[in-house]
Amino acid sequence: MSNVERVIPEDNDIIAAIDGMKNKSWQWVAAMMATYNLRDHEAFLCEVDWRDYDGQRWLVALVPDGTKTGKRETFPLPPEWVDRWKLWNVRRPSVTVRMNKDYGDRTSTAFQRAKMPFPPYSLRHAWSLRAALWLELPTAVASQFMGHNPNVNLGTYQKHISKERAAQTYFAALKKKQSV
Repeated sequence: MSNVERVIPEDNDIIAAIDGMKNKSWQWVAAMMATYNLRDHEAFLCEVDWRDYDGQRWLVALVPDGTKTGKRETFPLPPEWVDRWKLWNVRRPSVTVRMNKDYGDRTSTAFQRAKMPFPPYSLRHAWSLRAALWLELPTAVASQFMGHNPNVNLGTYQKHISKERAAQTYFAALKKKQSV
């Protein structure tokens, strides 16, 4: 387990950065990574499909086998980002790669060129924290959407919850409990 301190961008910073991307193909990749907790190569390899759940239609990302975490279906968080960036309109950049790692190299370069204020992988971390702190999704469920076990989620992603976010979440939960 790494002891790297990672600054996880707030949602408003993610929105501003992705909205500011001039290249619409790379904007789509970044938006998919942010909205669906995808690794860079998964954004290139996934399919998107409308599915009916709970009486509503949802655009889900279908990650195929052959990726680091294997085949899975994942949901948008927050759902509004699907419409914001029209994620059903698939606009992948045309890149040639020999292995999944090459997608990561291309994505990192594209983020640097676009002067993104955070690295691509921070978007996956942000999704995990959003799932835990905003949606209050059980770790086991969030982990399934991310394609790994709950211990990985806690040890890799949720360990980056800042003191400020922890305090905000505590007080929001307390207010919610007191209003019941």
